[in-house]
Amino acid sequence: MYNMKCIIIKISDKINMSPSKYFIFSLAESTKKKIKWAYNLFNTWKTQRNAIAVADLSLNISIISPDLEVMTKDELCFALSRFICEIKKENGEEYPGQTLYEILINIQLYLEGKGKYFKFLNEDCFIQIKNTLDHTMKERASSGLGTHKKKAQEITYDEENMLWEKGILGNTTPQKLLDTTIYLFGLNFALRAGKEHRDLRWENSQISEHTDTNGDSYLVYREDVSKSNQGGLKSRKCKQKVVFAYENKDNPDRCIVKFYRDYISHCPEKRPKNAFYLKPIPKSTGQVWFATMPVGINMLTATIARLCKEAGLKGFRSNHSLRATAATRLYEDGQDEQLISEITGHKSKAVREYKRTNTEMKRKANQTINSKPSEQKKPRSELQINSAPSTFQVDGNNINITLQVNFGNSK
Repeated sequence: MYNMKCIIIKISDKINMSPSKYFIFSLAESTKKKIKWAYNLFNTWKTQRNAIAVADLSLNISIISPDLEVMTKDELCFALSRFICEIKKENGEEYPGQTLYEILINIQLYLEGKGKYFKFLNEDCFIQIKNTLDHTMKERASSGLGTHKKKAQEITYDEENMLWEKGILGNTTPQKLLDTTIYLFGLNFALRAGKEHRDLRWENSQISEHTDTNGDSYLVYREDVSKSNQGGLKSRKCKQKVVFAYENKDNPDRCIVKFYRDYISHCPEKRPKNAFYLKPIPKSTGQVWFATMPVGINMLTATIARLCKEAGLKGFRSNHSLRATAATRLYEDGQDEQLISEITGHKSKAVREYKRTNTEMKRKANQTINSKPSEQKKPRSELQINSAPSTFQVDGNNINITLQVNFGNSK
């Protein structure tokens, strides 16, 4: 039987929740962390600035007294404009323009959580903030700061082969089996970072195994919630991400279905319902290779970077590398952008951020720029179409028709 008292309490808690608290409650955990970081950054800057102002009056620095959430619009304009100009990293380096923008937006979100619904970049009363940010971003960009965005580098086929050949991926030990399952799931289902891995579960699992009419086995991943689809009102019309991963008959030793079955066979019967990845038992001698304790999100997030480092792969690698790899490989194969979006779960044209052109494509593009057109290809101005005479009959009479089209260079 259901505990009706418990259900009523949970429902009433949400009904009585203020709009601002419900707003914060509905945000993704990663967004909450960014908001907290931006808020603490502002307070630290304010405290240090006020200390300098008191210590040396000759500098004529205005003291900022009010707390952020009680500032008037004029006070916000002054404080945030100064903050954008003056804030620096702990090592004294300046923040890139894009980072400043994100800090400002997160402070705006913090104030929304306090019931202050301001739009710093849209309302005329905050034009000082907008102009300051715009000027500072242009200044930072002109000096080359932040113009090169750090993106997770995709994994090439050769690099992936290296991971297998060096024994970094495989199923000979509990840790390798876990790592490889994470790798194959991240690649085939284009999962984000560590959270989407951590959100996988045993009960009402997002992953299930099926067999088609030809007798081929495949896995289906059905996304429930994600960064772009959180299941709320804004996500009502979002198309659910559903990805199919078929067994690899060409290379069964690297088959995702095989590793899925293998991983399940080594998990204990009694396991947590809300987690899929379990901690490996280092020196397991029996059939059970994994404990009943879930792998933490930090360990999951660091998995791909650790594997690539172990293989000696250069560049910035993370779990997002697998997502980028999936999109890039589909792009290189000429797959339709709509299909790529369905697999990666991107909205609209955002998938293009993950489609990477490889070195060979860039080389060919540069050769096209620097080379003459192929001799086999004639310019359209020299196009000639000739047809042999064709004979048709109309009412018993023969009619000869000859088609000849010449396009010469027009002067």
